[in-house]
Amino acid sequence: MAKRSFPAIFNQAIDQPTVPKMPVCKAVAFAAGLGLSMLSYPVHAAPSSSGDTVQGLYDALLGTMKNGRTLGQSGRFTQLEPVIRRSFDIASMARLAVGPSWANLTEAQRQQLTESFGRYISAIYADRFDSYGGQKLEVTGEQSAPSGVMVKSQIVKLMVSRSRSTI
Repeated sequence: MAKRSFPAIFNQAIDQPTVPKMPVCKAVAFAAGLGLSMLSYPVHAAPSSSGDTVQGLYDALLGTMKNGRTLGQSGRFTQLEPVIRRSFDIASMARLAVGPSWANLTEAQRQQLTESFGRYISAIYADRFDSYGGQKLEVTGEQSAPSGVMVKSQIVKLMVSRSRSTI
């Protein structure tokens, strides 16, 4: 499997990471799952509902996918990074990713790690959401959960009908 480098913005914090390319439908499924799981945590300065937050992320992803080739990876990164930072609780995600060692970090280290983690997530999305194949990402409902709100959504794939003719 071929590997691609992340944009230079991400490489400032971490030495030359590479990620294997993933088919778009798997990347969309990954994003939907990650988005849904992270929205169960409190979101600061959130729109009127958690569903609005998820739909805002989906709208940005679809717009970026539709213009993926024109934008290039750095353009996709530039468009997605602010939406990802608004949609996800990056600080909590970074803390959970680091685990118990988080307690041993200084505040400056925590801030640097959180900033790098936000760039990392944005770089992954920019890398994987690079083309559009007719998918729709739809929010179908919200449900109260012990840790907040669970947003239900679905990926609607474009179905191409093939007509058969008889000779």
